[in-house]
Amino acid sequence: MTKLNEFVTDIWECIDPRLPVTEDIMREPPESSFVTDIIEHGQLQPILMCHNDTDGWFLAFGRRRLLAIRQAFENGLHDGKVYVRIGEGLTRNDGHVFALIENAQRSGNPISDYLAIRGLLFSKEVTTYKQIADLLHVSVSYVKQADEKYAHVPTWALEGVIAGTVAQGVAIGIGKLSLPKQKEAKAMLKKEGKITGRAIQDMRRVILQDTVSQVTSLTGFETKSDGLRQFFNRGELESVQSLLAEGKTAAAKKALKELLDQKE
Repeated sequence: MTKLNEFVTDIWECIDPRLPVTEDIMREPPESSFVTDIIEHGQLQPILMCHNDTDGWFLAFGRRRLLAIRQAFENGLHDGKVYVRIGEGLTRNDGHVFALIENAQRSGNPISDYLAIRGLLFSKEVTTYKQIADLLHVSVSYVKQADEKYAHVPTWALEGVIAGTVAQGVAIGIGKLSLPKQKEAKAMLKKEGKITGRAIQDMRRVILQDTVSQVTSLTGFETKSDGLRQFFNRGELESVQSLLAEGKTAAAKKALKELLDQKE
């Protein structure tokens, strides 16, 4: 594969039609400190735009840089110039590989690594962990473990980890929620700018309560308002059965009453 430094670098306007429109860039807006850094120090590394006859132009990496420049430009604090490295002839698969390598070298962030791995897994050209490992010159176990850990976490939550608005543990917790609850969590993040572990725990508690309610309804059990215990394990009932079999009726009645009087 061609090395990044062998591609031509050019300067484009941030509103160049070859660049993706802001609404199509799937990531959270760049944090204000990053935008300020772009304004004060400029763009230190170019973004990578790829082109081929099948896909046309597409952005391989540098979404946060592009969004920050556009935000600064719209506020009259930047000239809107973007340094672009042009990957002519690169496929989307090539772009994902370069994104992973660039992110790994720049930040050493495993979340950034996995986002690129996820892109490769979703591509038509890659079907196995070994293919990805060979492309990235890493072990199969590295790819497999990353996928097992983050596969159920939505992309927006992983990007929140990178942006610092979602803790990694919270992101993993979001991945365990149902799709409707994940959408609810995303709306919360958009509204409040962050999401806490307590909020995710509350959502999981509601799901658990709903599940218990559905199960008790399906099995014919209804929750009573007296707070008495509703379910008994097999061993407890078998002990009462043994007393009855031995003719110890009084003891069996006493044991049964003690069970029925127990609180939840």
